[in-house]
Amino acid sequence: MRTTLEVAAHALLRAASRLVSMLVLVAAAIPAQNFAGHYVIVRWGCGSPCLMMAIVDLETGHVLPPPFHHGQGHSYFQLPWEFPPDPLKYKLDSRLLMANICESDKPATCGAHYFVMEDGALKLIDKVIDK
Repeated sequence: MRTTLEVAAHALLRAASRLVSMLVLVAAAIPAQNFAGHYVIVRWGCGSPCLMMAIVDLETGHVLPPPFHHGQGHSYFQLPWEFPPDPLKYKLDSRLLMANICESDKPATCGAHYFVMEDGALKLIDKVIDK
């Protein structure tokens, strides 16, 4: 007989597997890269003020979490309550990602954040926190 902990762990693993499958299918449905040469940024809503996102390296298949995600296995981050119309700005021929996001659920951490894709990871290079 399995313990409650074992049943819960198995359910979590199944849910995580479904999420990974969904990400792979969504990324595969996008015809071409859209960020920093060979990456694709996939994003979808998860309620206000939340946005889910993954960055897929189309050369290696590696999936990067979004900036300021909320822990291992999470692919969401907070947006300012004003919910900016386009919180992420990026281009195929640029390594710069501009994100109007929050570092946590506290309003004092919201504002423009500037990242550069470097060695397969996003590096924060500047931020302007809203006053």
